[in-house]
Amino acid sequence: MSSWFLEEVANAQLEVAKQALQKPCDIAPYQYFLQAMELIRPKSGWSFLDAGCGTSGYGLLCAQHYSGLAYTGTDASEFMVCRAEQLYPKGKFEVREFNQNDFGAYDIALVSSVLEYAGTWSALEKVLKSFKRYVILHRMRGTNEPSHTFRELTYCGHSEDFYLWNHKALREFIGRHASLRHELVWEDGMQMTLVVGR
Repeated sequence: MSSWFLEEVANAQLEVAKQALQKPCDIAPYQYFLQAMELIRPKSGWSFLDAGCGTSGYGLLCAQHYSGLAYTGTDASEFMVCRAEQLYPKGKFEVREFNQNDFGAYDIALVSSVLEYAGTWSALEKVLKSFKRYVILHRMRGTNEPSHTFRELTYCGHSEDFYLWNHKALREFIGRHASLRHELVWEDGMQMTLVVGR
């Protein structure tokens, strides 16, 4: 079983999110998410799906910076959804497997650090074929080597397989299904945030 479904991991992620949200502009994932949102310039009333929301730090950021969005967070882990409701009580949350999301029902979909565990290319293809206006592919772990799986240490000492995307192959794959509007490459060169639009 993936460590993501353990209560201790949900508790650990909640504490990480609480700390990070004290100064979100100092935290790279939050900085790049907000930059992606600035590029999109969402309109009030648009719907927003956080697919694989974890404890919903991005939901709280949306509430603080884009209060007109109708936010929905989904996660396959009941523990994560429970902790998300604690962190962001005004959000709408559902326990849902990643591939059960209807990406076409939302104006913006955020997919952050979840495709690497959710069937990789087939899951990405589903998202790209079905999204409505924009999808933010956030924290995509990239490499200049061929795409491959590796095992890494995650929360609370658990280890599991993770996927690294070849930069060029990822951009070409997106180009076959949608338009890559903007690409934000993180300073360490390993993580990418990509804004994809119709």
